[in-house]
Amino acid sequence: MRDFWLSCGHHLTDRDAGGGLLVTNEFVKSYLARPELIPPLEACAAERALHAMLLADSRRRIAREEIAALFDADARENWQLLIAFRDHLTQQAIDVEIEPVTEMRDVSFNWYLGLDAVGTQIGDTLWNGSSLDQRGQASVVGLYQLKFEDPTVVAKNIRSEPVYLILAMTPDKALHMKPQNLLTGLPIRHPEPVN
Repeated sequence: MRDFWLSCGHHLTDRDAGGGLLVTNEFVKSYLARPELIPPLEACAAERALHAMLLADSRRRIAREEIAALFDADARENWQLLIAFRDHLTQQAIDVEIEPVTEMRDVSFNWYLGLDAVGTQIGDTLWNGSSLDQRGQASVVGLYQLKFEDPTVVAKNIRSEPVYLILAMTPDKALHMKPQNLLTGLPIRHPEPVN
């Protein structure tokens, strides 16, 4: 069977006893190979050192001062995002329950997550109070309700409310799922940084 999502890096993860994915050092290092994180020729010494340290130890604790020392503002932003993403992946094990939904009537639509661009457009339409036309309804391939077992890990405005996951196909009946949306779009409450 063809692996459609090889570029997401799942092949660099391990599995736990229950079959869930575990983040590995190799998975984190794959992000260090991204063009926006490889220090360019004109990068400052601090950026080159930070990149080298993380290649040697991808889970090394990075102080805010180390990122603040980077000369380039874009580089600082990229590194802040990467370290926050890495810390999120390696420190938060969140248990959820996902159930398929056959229709949505009179639901509290507080948060949604498009699992692809079309799903996001559908979510935007519903979020703004509009209804879907027949074409929009027919494009929905999957509609799911995600609930967090521990509501304290969720943003305060969500808590026990479900998150709706929407997967839809394009007009030419193709799916372009973005699994990374699950990592970046859930309303997870992040711990406040400590000085």
